[in-house]
Amino acid sequence: MTAYLYGSSIQGIQKFIFETNKLKEIVGASELVEQLSNEQFFKEFKVNENDMIMYAAGNIRLMSNNEDLIKEIVRTWPKIVAAKAPGLILSQALVKIEGKLTREHFDKLENRLRIARNKQYLTQPISLMAVIRSRRTGKAAVDCKDEGKPRDISSKVKQEISRKDAHQNLMEKSLGKNSKQYLNLFAADTSDMLFRDDETGWLAVVHADGNSLGKLIQAMAQKLEKDNQDLKEAFKRFSEALNKSTIAAARYAIEQIILPEKNTSKKLPFRPVIIGGDDLTIILRADLALPFTELYLNKFTEYTLQNFDKLARSYSLKMLRNGLTACAGIAYMKESFPFHYAAGLAENLCADAKKHAKKINQINVPSALLFHKIHDSFVEDYHEIERRELTTPSGISFKFGPYSINGSDLPSLKELIEQADLILERDAPKSGIRKWLGLLYEDRNKADLWLERVKDITEQKYIEKLKLETPFKPLEEENTYFKTHLFDVLTIASISPKNKMEGR
Repeated sequence: MTAYLYGSSIQGIQKFIFETNKLKEIVGASELVEQLSNEQFFKEFKVNENDMIMYAAGNIRLMSNNEDLIKEIVRTWPKIVAAKAPGLILSQALVKIEGKLTREHFDKLENRLRIARNKQYLTQPISLMAVIRSRRTGKAAVDCKDEGKPRDISSKVKQEISRKDAHQNLMEKSLGKNSKQYLNLFAADTSDMLFRDDETGWLAVVHADGNSLGKLIQAMAQKLEKDNQDLKEAFKRFSEALNKSTIAAARYAIEQIILPEKNTSKKLPFRPVIIGGDDLTIILRADLALPFTELYLNKFTEYTLQNFDKLARSYSLKMLRNGLTACAGIAYMKESFPFHYAAGLAENLCADAKKHAKKINQINVPSALLFHKIHDSFVEDYHEIERRELTTPSGISFKFGPYSINGSDLPSLKELIEQADLILERDAPKSGIRKWLGLLYEDRNKADLWLERVKDITEQKYIEKLKLETPFKPLEEENTYFKTHLFDVLTIASISPKNKMEGR
């Protein structure tokens, strides 16, 4: 019997969500993506849920022997996505199956999807040069209902869905049954997330992603095919278990880290953007980002370990018995800074953390995170930031991470947090260390002399715990020979609620 393996992926999700800095539009855009990935697809096509293999985070995979249904999906789903969410692009591919579903069919589908993603598409209607445009996006305006200013079609649908769906699916994912009781505490503006007495504070964008997921799926497919197992059912159960783990880990971290802070901000100091598959993107108050991310990464591994267990035993998949780890990037930003730059940076930081974590162990990649506090007016590629902002003329690197959360050979996040708390104590040499970091840019010899002076007037416990006797660690990458942890210590201390330093 002939069947069809169908796949679609929504492109440009981050760009679509973070196109403007208005939280209501970010919320509306993320809700649109969530709906398109789930109920909208089922509503339009009445698909049998047993045919679905995956539907999360903008990705859909299904297998069906209903040729008419598949033709309808291929013909109309891109149009529906374009109409519901102008600015998003849908890539889709199809593989015809004669006989049994095999690993080769999945490989062929993913290859065709990669080709489809490389095609160029118009995401906005073509307009005349003289047309009125949105002041914020530069796109052709369709009305003047953005506080009396021109508004483009993409902003319009985001704002409308934000008003219509006050109780968003993503908030339900984040808080579960508790979401209704917090309905009036959902932040409507980024300033709502800040400390009650702080109008110019810091926010963070966190992006987390599972490690080596592609390799894991390939290993699974190879083993399942070898054992003559049902690939469709196995991958369906795997996708469900992975999605369940991501949601559970995010919910646990939100309940433990964010909800207890509801009285320190005007509203709940967070907004989820993407929760699904192995992806997480969230906006939250800056001081909560590090503990939230640490807990999320730990819980993600714990929940995948639990949820993969039955699957591993049912199909004899040893590769699932250790669960799945993840890496994350945290971009700290001022409230007024463009979100799309911060979101892009968070993704770059996550990718860099993955690269270094894989050097530790390519098979069992450890969980790790990397962060950066944005000071520039704009952000380029993270490697350019490393070169321009985090490396002194003498070759000293201020990039000490990524940081391990589970005891690998990477620098310890636990130790960093302890040092950041320590440096906020009244007698800690925070101003001396800050000056020392500045001198490293000017003259290494002057910096060394200054550090000796700092140690002469500093209590021994600070010298030992802050490692002032050994402030450098060898580094053998590119032309940089040493790195120091003290820049990161001051960075984390500067966003702490206990911080009394300038630039809170």
